[in-house]
Amino acid sequence: MEKLVKELQQYGQVQEHVSLRTMTTLRIGGNARIVVYPKNILALTQVIREIKEADVPFKLIGKGSNLLCSDDDYNGVVIRLDRTFTEHYFDHDVCYAEAGCSIIALAYDAMKNSLSGLEFASGIPGTVGGVTYMNAGAYKSNMASVIQEVFVYHDGQL
Repeated sequence: MEKLVKELQQYGQVQEHVSLRTMTTLRIGGNARIVVYPKNILALTQVIREIKEADVPFKLIGKGSNLLCSDDDYNGVVIRLDRTFTEHYFDHDVCYAEAGCSIIALAYDAMKNSLSGLEFASGIPGTVGGVTYMNAGAYKSNMASVIQEVFVYHDGQL
């Protein structure tokens, strides 16, 4: 694992033996062996490649909302996107957002830019990636009703 830690450090901030309680909104869970915050999309692809080559399990999370983590230690890598994948942009009536962007902040900024559709998300404590994956919703609306397309990383390809 020490070799993996050194490899991952070139791609972002790395922490060892971090309590999952500090990474989830439900405040439960044991310790994660390694936590990494990739610098950008290129770093993320390399982080996943290094982890897979080392044959170490990994989980990818944002703010950790609605995650039930075991109290047992997790001897793998947690990749977090909520510090570095936080950008969002508006181009006329279209919003582009990275997976680690707070959905609350995005809903607020959409309102400031006179865009509607994300009002339901203004109280959801998650990230764009998580609420998209779960199709989060409230007040008879959900993410599927506002998303036009998604850019994903799957099986080594973007």
